[in-house]
Amino acid sequence: MILHLFYKEWLKTRWAAFFVSLVGLAIVVYIFLDVDNNVRMKGSFNYLMSVFYGMPQANYYNALIKYVPLLIGVCIGLSQYVPEVLDKRIKLTLHLPLRNTMALYTMLCYGFLLLILSYGVVFGTFFYLNNSYFPFEESWAVLTSMMPWLLGGIAAYFMIAMIAMEPNLFYQFIYALVAYYLVKQFYIGVEHADTRHIIPALAIMAFVPCTALLYTSYRFMKGER
Repeated sequence: MILHLFYKEWLKTRWAAFFVSLVGLAIVVYIFLDVDNNVRMKGSFNYLMSVFYGMPQANYYNALIKYVPLLIGVCIGLSQYVPEVLDKRIKLTLHLPLRNTMALYTMLCYGFLLLILSYGVVFGTFFYLNNSYFPFEESWAVLTSMMPWLLGGIAAYFMIAMIAMEPNLFYQFIYALVAYYLVKQFYIGVEHADTRHIIPALAIMAFVPCTALLYTSYRFMKGER
């Protein structure tokens, strides 16, 4: 039954995931076309020094990819949950021979895995191409500095699931405000910085809405308004 539910979710989200991953890959390719052009114009050593010690424009060459994780999380979340709620299909899902909590978290698990798969495609390509131009240590530092953005996309996905399951419009508005200020915290600061010390706290913040889904789904199943 879980595999059948996964397949149902795949039919809803496949094109959104494909499109947003394609957009992410296009941005990655554009970034490294620009990097390649700078390497050819300035020389690899000079450009590398400008990335490490030079102007912010060079140092933040990865800034264009900043909101790609957020775009991925929002697109997958909307494509998965909005049709379920608008068309009232979620009630049919909750009548499957599975416990309601199991059905909901199977849907959430599917979306999370699809999100991670999309991240892997886009940021795996970024890391591979980055390694072609820069030392591994720089590539790893850049990837670490992007972790808050990746967690921001995860938080956005969980918040969309939480908001979609809330039956009351006023509470949906309140949760949307909370989502805005929560996700905003993941995108504060510079694009090239050491973020290792804040990643654990941001990870906790990103996964809190995952547990809050139990409350909103309970209200939805009880038919509260």
